[in-house]
Amino acid sequence: MSLNTNMQEFFDKNNFKKKFNVWEEIIKLPIGYIKLDINFPADQFLDECLALKDKAKTFSFTRYQKFDKEEPGWTGLALAENEDVSFRSISYNHAPKLSAWFKESGLFNFSNAEKDKIHIHFLEPGASIPIHRDYEDNNLSGINFAVTQPQGCKFLVDEYGEIPFEKPGDVFLVQIGKDHSVYNNSDDLRIHILPKVPMNEQKIVERILL
Repeated sequence: MSLNTNMQEFFDKNNFKKKFNVWEEIIKLPIGYIKLDINFPADQFLDECLALKDKAKTFSFTRYQKFDKEEPGWTGLALAENEDVSFRSISYNHAPKLSAWFKESGLFNFSNAEKDKIHIHFLEPGASIPIHRDYEDNNLSGINFAVTQPQGCKFLVDEYGEIPFEKPGDVFLVQIGKDHSVYNNSDDLRIHILPKVPMNEQKIVERILL
C-alpha cells in the first residue's frame, strides 16, 4: 500500500530518532520542581538526625551571598568522609544508617571523598530561611529529601511558587538557581536532607513523576 504525496513527504521528513540528552532537557524545564518516585524511609533516619542537631551550626552565608546576620533557627551540618569543623563537616559514622542508604541507593555517584557531602538542615518552629539562591544558572539542579515536613511549612521559589512538600519521605528536584525561601509556620522542627553529591542522572530520570 502506498502513501499519498503529503503523507510520503511527512514520513520522509520525520523518519528519524532525535538524539538529545534527556537530563539536560529536564533540568532546563521552566518549572520550579519535579516530584520523584523514590522510596525514602524518612522515619528510619529521624533519630540519627535528631541526635546530630546539637552539632549543627547556624547559617550566615550561602555560596553566592552573605547574610547581614546569622539566621536564628536555621542550622545545618554535613556528613562527609573527612571531618572538618570549619566547614561544618562530620564523619559519616555519626549517622551510619542514613549514610549507608544514600551510598547504596544508586542515585548518587560517591567518588570524591573531598567534595561529596550529605547536608542535613534544621529549621526551628517559627524560623525562616532568608531569600537566597544557590546557583547562578536557572536549572532544576537541587534535590531535597524530607525527613520531617511540618504542616504550615512552605518552600517558595520566585516566579514558580510553592514546592509542594506534604509529608516525610517526599523527594523533589528543586529550582534553587532562582531566589527561594522557606518559612516554618508551625510548632514542629523541619529536617531536610540535601546531598551535595553528583547525581546518577539516568536513575533520577527513571523516577520522575509527571
